[in-house]
Amino acid sequence: YENRFGNYLMRNYVSQRLQEIFDYDSFSKKSTKPWTAFDLCNSAKYKVCCYCHMVSTGTALSDEHGKGYRPPLDHYYIKSDYPFLALTLSNLIPCCEKCNGSQMKHSINFAVNLHLNPLLDVESIEFELRPLDDDEIAKALALQLEPTKYCLVVEAKLNHDLSNNSIKTFQLKSRYKEYATKAFYLARK
Repeated sequence: YENRFGNYLMRNYVSQRLQEIFDYDSFSKKSTKPWTAFDLCNSAKYKVCCYCHMVSTGTALSDEHGKGYRPPLDHYYIKSDYPFLALTLSNLIPCCEKCNGSQMKHSINFAVNLHLNPLLDVESIEFELRPLDDDEIAKALALQLEPTKYCLVVEAKLNHDLSNNSIKTFQLKSRYKEYATKAFYLARK
């Protein structure tokens, strides 16, 4: 695209035309059209954010009052830079508002700054509940220490560069740190 249309006047013109053809705004509105963003999100296999795995991305189709909800759809390849991919299903990632927001992904160009693509790449980030201290390892492994004596560790197991970029962009280490106590009680169950 960049090689074909350059970076200036021609690219801007082509981008405007493609945005008119691939009208994401119309697709994302609630409507009676046969296929909308609500239908796409409702048919998603998983109902949790593909980036952080923390937040529900459930969908409710519009009712008789026109109410409904769906998660945000991240454009893995930014629609302003790649307008021809604006409605490409493999470019639309159901995610949470936090991951898609200005403090995390927002306008990071994943074509330049490579990250895991949740629709294509093998999941390679693992989360593990570990004791903070190895002194009482038997008690720790039996989950007999106080909940505050454990932490959640986030590690890249494969695709290290892509995984580490995703961990950093979506701030997974600090976000999962808050859930160590809940993970402890879940493990005990």
